[in-house]
Amino acid sequence: DQLLQNLVKSRKFTVLERSFVEKIMKENKLTESDYAKPGEDQRIGKLLVSDYIVVGHVDRVEFYLEKKFIEITKETSTRLKGTMKVHFRVVETKSGKIVCANTITRKLDSKDIPVQERKNMTGGDYRDRLFSDTATSAATYILEGIYPVKIASVQGDVIVLNRGEGTGIVIGGQYEVFAQGEAVKDPDTGDVIGTDETKVGLIEVTDVQQKFS
Repeated sequence: DQLLQNLVKSRKFTVLERSFVEKIMKENKLTESDYAKPGEDQRIGKLLVSDYIVVGHVDRVEFYLEKKFIEITKETSTRLKGTMKVHFRVVETKSGKIVCANTITRKLDSKDIPVQERKNMTGGDYRDRLFSDTATSAATYILEGIYPVKIASVQGDVIVLNRGEGTGIVIGGQYEVFAQGEAVKDPDTGDVIGTDETKVGLIEVTDVQQKFS
């Protein structure tokens, strides 16, 4: 659900409700597991009348609670560690090609959270943060694979990026800027695999809005 929300926030996609996707798959006796027949992803996407379909699964979710008694202060120190691992791939429905695929592992350690913030956090808060971080990482990777961040406009020394809240852009984040040149093709397949790029500068994000930064 959080991955879906982040993709919607990017405003790059019209996203189908998961309940609708599940209904279509159930009616057609389809499966989205890794054991599906070759071409199943493409068939599902065509039935949904979609350009892309995201298929994946959660491989691992675990939390470890560590308690340590401090003899000097006679207090008990509590430390929570969490790990979440997901696999996913994005398939282009028209061609059946896998546009991007990745395995993301995110870790959470309560010691990395400021004391003032974590003192009121519950187990559910830690879980939500781990899930949110993982979903943001996955959504950002998918966006980068299909729609890389681009400069929308230049106003003096202020640059506007075509990416806003919930898409991995954070205040203070720095990005190298490249000018695109001619397309580069794979000599074996003839597919465009990128472009000639020339580094032209370095920018820092100072403000993140709903639709742009």
